[in-house]
Amino acid sequence: MNGVMDRIEMKRELAGRAFSVAIRMLSEKKKISKNAALIYVAGKLGRDVLQMSQYTVTGLPIYLVEPAITLFRNHGVIMAKHQLRPTDDVLKIHLT
Repeated sequence: MNGVMDRIEMKRELAGRAFSVAIRMLSEKKKISKNAALIYVAGKLGRDVLQMSQYTVTGLPIYLVEPAITLFRNHGVIMAKHQLRPTDDVLKIHLT
């Protein structure tokens, strides 16, 4: 893999981890299972549960980041855009 592809894959991995953490935090806040939280988020964002599950690996598409942040914040889960959609600066921090 070349450097550009490596950075893209790393950003996806970081975004997937952040989304997975947000789902776990939501499950704790709502006192439901992680799967139930994933189903809840899928319904609220109008997506299929299988897509949501994939997003825990690849991260959310850009058009779902803001709606997801709003949804999570409405339930006391604070996530920032740079967590769900890592920037080059965030990636640099993880590489040093």
